[in-house]
Amino acid sequence: MMTDAVMPIKYAYDPDSAESRFMQKYVFGKWRSATELFGIAVMLLFLYFIVKIAMREYGGFFIQLHPAMIEIAPLVFWAGIVLGLAAAFLCGVLVNRLHETIVEVEKEEEVYNKGPIDVTLDAEGVHCTSKHFAQFVAWKTVHRVVKTPQGIGLRLDNKHFIPVLADELPDGMTVDDVLVAIEKWRGHTA
Repeated sequence: MMTDAVMPIKYAYDPDSAESRFMQKYVFGKWRSATELFGIAVMLLFLYFIVKIAMREYGGFFIQLHPAMIEIAPLVFWAGIVLGLAAAFLCGVLVNRLHETIVEVEKEEEVYNKGPIDVTLDAEGVHCTSKHFAQFVAWKTVHRVVKTPQGIGLRLDNKHFIPVLADELPDGMTVDDVLVAIEKWRGHTA
């Protein structure tokens, strides 16, 4: 007789693996998307029209200084825009380096999250164990289940997630099988 119960799913993953780090960026939306690229293109087009309008409105000012100044006015406006964008880019690089330094310090303090982590998914929730810790996460505290190219990310909050890597699943089990089981378990606890 077939039962409707789903067997627990057991696997292990390394939080320092490339797949885990890649999935973290995917789960938390840190990728450059087509929408962001479209936004940058719109911004550059907007800047172009600002220069055109500024030349039409303030071109007379340059002619009053000297008639030859009208020829270099576009160069002055474009140079200002380019320098402004360069300054914004450098600020972004500095902030990113500061953030990476802070993250590296945080990683140094997280010795409990080193080495392989054994994970069991069952009807109660997610059980994680390693040689440094044991953790249980109930399904009701999993805020979001995100399907990624590498598997599934169980998002707990704005910083933490538990990866379910497709390569680490038991033989014969697919990511879609795990998604079905997770949704079934989350539905029972909701």
